[in-house]
Amino acid sequence: MVSLVLSVALVGGCAAAESTEQTPAETEPSATAEPTETVQSQFVGNWELVSFKSFPEDGEAVDNGYIGRILYDEHGNMSAVGMPRSLPARAAEESDATPRAGFAYFSTYEVFPEDGRVVHSVIGSPMTPSWVGTELVRYYEFEGNDILKLSLRDEEGRTTGTLTWSRLQAAATDQIQ
Repeated sequence: MVSLVLSVALVGGCAAAESTEQTPAETEPSATAEPTETVQSQFVGNWELVSFKSFPEDGEAVDNGYIGRILYDEHGNMSAVGMPRSLPARAAEESDATPRAGFAYFSTYEVFPEDGRVVHSVIGSPMTPSWVGTELVRYYEFEGNDILKLSLRDEEGRTTGTLTWSRLQAAATDQIQ
């Protein structure tokens, strides 16, 4: 298994997915690396965000309390959106200002099984326009066919966040409580 990392930035006091071109940490290519087409086919589908955890350098893992979706298609296109579960309640309390939190973007993607990376080449991002034209590097890990972990790493190769996604088999189950 290989792991994929999704970069995280704070937007309006909440974590949001962010990452620009990063050099992957030293990883040894897997002797059993699958062909790119086979791995890419594992990504194809709709995924529901199960957890989004950040790993501060000086502390314990933090659950960011997000819900979201990510979609990969067979043509190399993807889109992702996520937000804190608390956002609707916060928005109701802050009636004169629109709270900004979360992530939303669409891109093409390319899989690199030799080092467990997937690269999202951002086409559009309404919440973080600076991502447009950048490559968001993620390190991936599949658990069976139904769990996808995307991780981000800092410049030293330390995992700073992991988003765990579950393949949607039917209508979405997550709801804002």
